[in-house]
Amino acid sequence: MLAAFEIGKRSLLTQQRGLDVTGNNIANVNTPGYTRQEALLKSTDPFLNRGTLIGTGVMSDRIRAYREQFLDKEMRSTIARNSGFEADEKLIQRIETALKEPSDNGIDSAMDSFFKAVEELNSKPDDLARRMNFTAQAQNLAQTFNGVGEELSSLRAQTYQLVDANVQQMNRLLGDIAEMNKAIITVRSNNNDASATYLDKQSQMLEELSKFGDVQISRDENGVADVTMNGTMVVSNINASTISLAQDVNGTTGEVTAKLTIKDRQGNVLGNYTPQTGELASSLKHFNTTLDDRDSSGGFSIWKHIDTLADAFATKVNALAQTGYGLSDTGATPPGRTIFTVPASGTVTARSIAINPALISDPSLVPTSSAANEPGNNDVLRAIGQLVNDAAFVNGQTARSYYALGLTKVANLGADASNGKNVTKLTKDQILTQREAMTGVNIDEEAVNMIKFQRAFEAAARVISTSSEMLQTIVNLGK
Repeated sequence: MLAAFEIGKRSLLTQQRGLDVTGNNIANVNTPGYTRQEALLKSTDPFLNRGTLIGTGVMSDRIRAYREQFLDKEMRSTIARNSGFEADEKLIQRIETALKEPSDNGIDSAMDSFFKAVEELNSKPDDLARRMNFTAQAQNLAQTFNGVGEELSSLRAQTYQLVDANVQQMNRLLGDIAEMNKAIITVRSNNNDASATYLDKQSQMLEELSKFGDVQISRDENGVADVTMNGTMVVSNINASTISLAQDVNGTTGEVTAKLTIKDRQGNVLGNYTPQTGELASSLKHFNTTLDDRDSSGGFSIWKHIDTLADAFATKVNALAQTGYGLSDTGATPPGRTIFTVPASGTVTARSIAINPALISDPSLVPTSSAANEPGNNDVLRAIGQLVNDAAFVNGQTARSYYALGLTKVANLGADASNGKNVTKLTKDQILTQREAMTGVNIDEEAVNMIKFQRAFEAAARVISTSSEMLQTIVNLGK
C-alpha cells in the first residue's frame, strides 16, 4: 500500500518537471538562440517481491536540448561569409563615395576640363584670360586629386580602427566562451540540467564570433567547447587566448600592413592569424591591399591606382612644359618651368600633386611656346593637348582609360560583394528555417505536451488520493 504512495509521489514530481520544461519552452518561443528542451522520462528500477518484479514508478532522467550540430556548423560558416560580403559592400560604397563618380566633381570631369582649357588656350595662347582659365583648371585637377587622396587616406585609417574594434570584441567573446565552459562544467558536476541554457548562450556567442572569421568547434561529452581559428586553438576548456593587432612597416618601401597574432594567457605568440572569411578578413584585406597606397601584394589598390595616375599626369605634362617658354621668357634655353610641383621624393601622389604657385600669381609664365618671344606659338601647348589621346600615357593606356579601368575594378568589387551578400543571406535564411523546424519551439506541440503532463499529474494525484482512501479503510477495519 505504501508503495503506491511512493509511485504516486514520483509521478507527481516527474509530471511537474515535464510541465516546467514545457512552460519554459513556451516562455522562450521568441527568445533568439533558444533551442527546444524536452524532459526525458524513464522507469525507476523495479524490486523483486516473491519472484515477481514490481514497478516503482517514473522519474525524470535528464533534460534534452534539441541541438543540431551540423546545422550549427553550417550556420557559423555562412554567417562568416555573409558578414565578410556585407563588410566588403559597405566599404566599396564608401570608396565610390570618395571617388565621386560619375559626377562633375570627380577626377574624370577634372581631367576633361583641363584638356578643354588646353584646347581653348591653343586657339589664342597669348590671351591672358584663357591663361587664367588654364591655371584654374590645372589647379582644380590637382585639388580634385588631393580630395580623393585625402578621403582614401581617411578611409584607410578608419578601416584600421574598425579592425582594432573587431579584435577587442573577439577577445571579449573568447573570454566569455571560456567562462561559459566553466559554468557548464560546474552545473554538469552538480547534475544540474541548467547546462542546456548555458549551451544556448554559448552557441549564440560562437555565432557572434563567427561574424569576424570562420571558427571550428569541438565539444567533449559534457558539452565543453574548444574553439579553433585558423588552425590555432583559441579556447581550450576554461582558458582563452587573445588576438593581438600590430602594424608592420617595411623598412625599404615604407608600406604599412596590419598583422594579427594569437597569444596565450602569458603573452606567448602561438601563431599568426589570417582570417579567410568574415568581417575581420574583409577589413584586413582592404587595409592591406585595396586602400594601401604602397601595396606590394599584387592585388588591386584603388589608392595606388589613383596615385599612379596623378604621378603620370604630372610627369607627362611637366616633361613637355619644361621645354617651353612663357610670354615674357627670353634666351636660347627654356626656363624649365613646370605646370605641377614635384616633391623632394620625385614621385607625385594624389595627395601631393599641386600646381606651380608661380603660374597662379602670373599666368603669363605658362609655357606654351617652343621658342622665346613668340607669343602666338602654341607648339608646347598643342603637345600637352595631344596627351589626351596618348595610348602610352600610363601603363599602356590613355589617362581616362586607365582611370576608367580603376572605376570598373571598384564597381566589380562592389557587384561581387553585393551578389555574395545576397546569396549567403539566402543560404543563411534557409539554414535558419531548417534549424528552427528541428530545434525551435512549436506552440501547438507544446500545448499538446502541456495537456498530456496535466492529465498525467491529475492521474498521479488520483492514485495518491485512492491509496489514501484505501489506507483509511484498512485502518478503520481495525477499530
